[in-house]
Parts: sequence; C-alpha cells; structure tokens
Amino acid sequence: MNKTILQQLFDGEIFPSENINPTRTNPEYHKINHIISDEINYFSDIFSEKDIERFNKFNEAQNLNSGIYGEECFTYGFRLGASLLIEIFYDINNHRNTDSD
Repeated sequence: MNKTILQQLFDGEIFPSENINPTRTNPEYHKINHIISDEINYFSDIFSEKDIERFNKFNEAQNLNSGIYGEECFTYGFRLGASLLIEIFYDINNHRNTDSD
C-alpha cells in the first residue's frame, strides 16, 4: 500500500529542501554556480588572509540569508496553495448547497 502525502509527512519521509534540484529544472543554475566558484577562487588568490576570512564570513551570511528567503518562499507558496484549495472546496460546497435550493 502506498502512503498518502500526509502519512509520509508525519513519518518524516518528505524533505522538500533535499528534493529540490535546480540543475534539473534550470539550465542556467550550473552556469551561475560555475561563475560563483570562479569568482571565489579569484578573490581567494588576491585577498590577504584577513580579507579571505571576512569574505568567507560574508559568503556564509549570504548563504544563510538565501536559505531563510527560500524557506519563506516555500512557506508562502504552500500557504497560498492551501488557501486556494480551501477557497475552491468552499466554493464547490457553496454551489452544491445553493443548487439544491
């Protein structure tokens, strides 16, 4: 028997952040990551040790910030989708009740 999405979610079997693969859905993703990697290597070669430390701190903060933003986007999208479903089912039920009058 296949589990429902709710059962999988309850059992901790669904990990949206681990299943997202932009490389598969967006051809630009790999290209952009390559540019980022090249730029990090460039700056690592010309920066002093203290500058590299600060640059790494900046990069980590930027990554954390992106993660928080991504989580907010996911949450908003999920809530929006759920709200749409609620509205659709409410509208369907409302029409059923008024059609039988």
